[in-house]
Amino acid sequence: MKIIAISGKAQAGKTHVARLVASNVPGSVVRGFASELRVELIRAGIPATFVQEKTPAARTLMQAWGAARRASDPGHW
Repeated sequence: MKIIAISGKAQAGKTHVARLVASNVPGSVVRGFASELRVELIRAGIPATFVQEKTPAARTLMQAWGAARRASDPGHW
């Protein structure tokens, strides 16, 4: 299995590029880091409606959650 990571700022086109690559590589799967993070937040009891919003408050929460998870378990992500 090979993993290709694409990084960049919000709304920079990372998902678009990932889908283009995946469309040319049979068996590829596109997974967004934010998607996994949202699942964790919802499981922790944060309302899905808030977690799914693309607002500064939701982004700040996701960044803080991700940083806390990384601090408690460097291998989590």
